[in-house]
Parts: sequence; C-alpha cells; structure tokens
Amino acid sequence: MNNFIIAEYNPFHNGHKYQLESISGTKTIIMSGSFTQRGELAILDKYKRTAIALKNGADLILEIPTIFSLQSAKNFALGPIQIMNQCNVFDSLVFGAENELKCLEEALKIIESKEFLELEKEYFNRNYSHQTAHQK
Repeated sequence: MNNFIIAEYNPFHNGHKYQLESISGTKTIIMSGSFTQRGELAILDKYKRTAIALKNGADLILEIPTIFSLQSAKNFALGPIQIMNQCNVFDSLVFGAENELKCLEEALKIIESKEFLELEKEYFNRNYSHQTAHQK
C-alpha cells in the first residue's frame, strides 16, 4: 500500500512517530518547507525535519510548494492532494487528529452547509480576507 501524508513536523513529536509506526506500506510525506502554514519560520529547517522523518519510518519526503504551505488549512491540503492525485500511485491519504473523528465529521457538515457557504461568500463580497470570512 502506498500512503500519502501531508505534514509540517514542526516539531516532530510522538504522535507523528506513532502514526508512522502504525501505517504499513510505503509512506510518502509531503511536508512544508521553511515556512509553516501560519507563515512562521519552522523550528528546524526542512533538511533536519526530513532527516528526523526518515529516521522514524518515512520512505520519501516531498516539499509542499510555498504557495500552498502559506495558505489556509483548506488550501494547505488542497495543493498536496492535487499533487497526490496527479502522481496516480497512492492508495490512501493518511492523517492524524488530536480529537475524535466525530468532531471532524461535525465540523465538515458545518463548513459544507449551504448556510455557511452563503455567509462566507457574503463576507468575501465585503472584501474580508479568507481567514476572517471563514472565522465570522
């Protein structure tokens, strides 16, 4: 099985280690480079984070293009998913979450609801940034 993981590893912690140990098959990580999703410099440079991931079970590390790594969470993931789909060799997208999956499912229902999307669009039309419109 060819697994694809979107990550920052900023810093790499025991949850990441557990995830890599729990997955069978090849593990391709697409990781942010010098900057995190929040636009901050990563704690360790991308080469050190790559070495740590490889030492802990990753098979291949790719870098998320900066144009995606500095975006909102949705676009932070969308770019790598597009890359994954274009490669056409991966069987699964693997992710970790600190909360229960039920919480993620509930959040997805909200942000995909017609009401949410209409309100978000209204805020975009008022020239709010993506982040501000999404939060409102």
